[in-house]
Amino acid sequence: MDLFGSNRQDLAINKWQHQLDKFVKANQKELAALAWGLFLEKGESDETLGLDLKPKPHFVYCPRAAIETLNRQVNNQIQEILGVVDAHKPEQEVL
Repeated sequence: MDLFGSNRQDLAINKWQHQLDKFVKANQKELAALAWGLFLEKGESDETLGLDLKPKPHFVYCPRAAIETLNRQVNNQIQEILGVVDAHKPEQEVL
């Protein structure tokens, strides 16, 4: 741990989150267009578009059941994501 109570793992996570946030902000319109195009291609579905980072970044479709399973495996730490998915209106917004 360092002076402020953060360990190296926390700092690495914060750096990764900052880089992702910066990328999303810089490419917001392109990501929105891509998400909309994929929604039009896929149509109505209970699946959510996700990003798998390994082995190299690529888009995947995640069924709601898979997100719920992941949420249980991480002790409900991503519960808020389920709320966002439930409230999403693809014809009006991009997640």
